[in-house]
Amino acid sequence: MKRRSNEAAAGAVSPPLALKARNYAGVLIAAVLALFCAWTPASKAETLLTLEEALARAVLHHPSVWEADASARQAHLEFERSHEAGRRLQASVNAQLGGFRWSSGEDGLKFTSSFTSDSPITLSTNWQLAPGTSLSGTFRTLQDDNRVATLSLNRQIWPSPVHSGSEIARLNALEALEEVPGQQERARVAALIDVYARYRQLQIEEARAELLAQSVAAKEEQHALTAARRERGLASEEELIQAALDLDKARADLERAQRNLSLTKQAFARDLGLSRGDFRLEPLPEAMAVPEIDLVLEEAIDAALAESPDVRAAERNVRAAERRYEAARKATPFSVDFTANLTMREWDESPTAAAYLVGTYDLADGGSRRIEREEAKLALERAERALETAREGVKSDVARRLSELEWLRKQIEFAETSLSLARRTYEARLEQARLGVATEAAVEESRRAAEEAHLSYVEAVVSYEAARLELWHMLGREIQIEGKIGYPSP
Repeated sequence: MKRRSNEAAAGAVSPPLALKARNYAGVLIAAVLALFCAWTPASKAETLLTLEEALARAVLHHPSVWEADASARQAHLEFERSHEAGRRLQASVNAQLGGFRWSSGEDGLKFTSSFTSDSPITLSTNWQLAPGTSLSGTFRTLQDDNRVATLSLNRQIWPSPVHSGSEIARLNALEALEEVPGQQERARVAALIDVYARYRQLQIEEARAELLAQSVAAKEEQHALTAARRERGLASEEELIQAALDLDKARADLERAQRNLSLTKQAFARDLGLSRGDFRLEPLPEAMAVPEIDLVLEEAIDAALAESPDVRAAERNVRAAERRYEAARKATPFSVDFTANLTMREWDESPTAAAYLVGTYDLADGGSRRIEREEAKLALERAERALETAREGVKSDVARRLSELEWLRKQIEFAETSLSLARRTYEARLEQARLGVATEAAVEESRRAAEEAHLSYVEAVVSYEAARLELWHMLGREIQIEGKIGYPSP
């Protein structure tokens, strides 16, 4: 093909020099314009996203970080509802907007309303000073412009207000709020580990897609050679069909890999707060550090139990169940309240003050206290059982992760051996090609095999490093990604 084009060029008539210059200038301008048009979107589409940039975005935009921040806001709202909101001044106004009243006397049917002084308007206020202590006020307008103002102080004496439902809810909300900073930090570290593993995996998928593209090019060349041999009668129809089938399979694999890579990039971009997934990645490192694991199982279990969010949540549930059970145990049909009132009926009259103790004894409660005690005891037993289950789960999880790390470390050794073997094979193919006993296709195939072995090695190291980071995070240790990017754990 090249020889025929050269012959045609040699046999063509040379155009005049001016025509040559005009054509050359036109071609040059068109080439510059095409290069500019091609370069402009490419420069926008190929923004480099480094690993460190991805990790920096992870602590700001990752879904787990957002969820932890949302949970923190929810915990603040729960505490405000159970504690702060209950102690704020509350006020309300009650009035009859309108109605009808009928009597058998002379009045008959009459329209009534608080605004016509037929029914009172009441202003009520309440202020929770402390658990079991409240200050309330009432201002009421009556008929004939009469007014009554009352200020009351109420204090619960027995049972103790520390066992009241509102106080228990406040303590539960306070404990949940105290866990928020640790939960947010754990979410950030988990986001870093997730983004690190996904970034490296994206690099591997991108490199494998490139190898598939090279394989397609080799299959196309092989198909063309087989077709040429078929024309000369040196290849059978079956060989040509097989070459076409191999080419179609390679193309299908490449299209699938490119689609999956694009979808994975888009999902990765969303989790990093990026609008599009058209970014470039750093080249894969040629060699990667593999930190050694030196842990004693018992010490690792103790550290994991102290840091486990599941164990902490279970312990909070146990304390909440203990408070509920203690309150149910101390609940009695008898209660005592202290009340002090200050009442003023007219502005020019002297106020009336009163103070007294109020005792209440429930003659019948329908068995509600007994049922509450049994339910509280059952809830405590379930919470204690859940705590023990959480602890056992952490112990088995630590042992499983250590066992998995040992297996992953062996996979790295296997991958290193395979990589060394693939590289020696490639070097041998190069020497054979120099001596003329190996084809260029064989050399290219061995080169791709060596690159695939390198990708398998990197993949093994990344799997090991991600598992190690997850274990370190579980133990509350300092997070160092590949031994050089450090992030403190909670």
